[in-house]
Amino acid sequence: MKLTRTFVLKTLRLLTMVSACAALTSHADDYADISQLLQANKFSEALAKVDSQLVTKPADPQFRFLKGVIQRNMGKPAEAISTFTKLTEDYPELPEPYNNLAVLYASQSQYDKARSALEMAIRTNPSYAPRMKTWAMCMPGWPAVPITRRCSWTTATPPCHPSWP
Repeated sequence: MKLTRTFVLKTLRLLTMVSACAALTSHADDYADISQLLQANKFSEALAKVDSQLVTKPADPQFRFLKGVIQRNMGKPAEAISTFTKLTEDYPELPEPYNNLAVLYASQSQYDKARSALEMAIRTNPSYAPRMKTWAMCMPGWPAVPITRRCSWTTATPPCHPSWP
């Protein structure tokens, strides 16, 4: 009797672990699919896929983050700002939404808001401090390179290039 009970419990644990791994693999595939659509500039398809995922997982921070990136890439900065702001309210420990808010605010010449958002990213994750050097190059007063050239990256996070002209 005890042997049977132990066997059943071990089998149930194994099945639970296999199910969890399958679910994680499914999530990873969905994230990868959306990322590939983003890289291929298929923003409408990527947004549809993210929205369908958010129906079943409305609190998933990764899908919500991707939605903000897609909105930004589709030229909808107000919607992206709203998405990233809500993410910072729900997940204040994540630096990435703050970083993306900083990108959006800088692109709208709202440099005080951009600086505040970046400072929050650094507070939540001190490893973001090196990005301050990048941001210093994007702020007014940096040598006579137009802001649109200095801060016009296409990825979700700005690159760190200390040798930018």
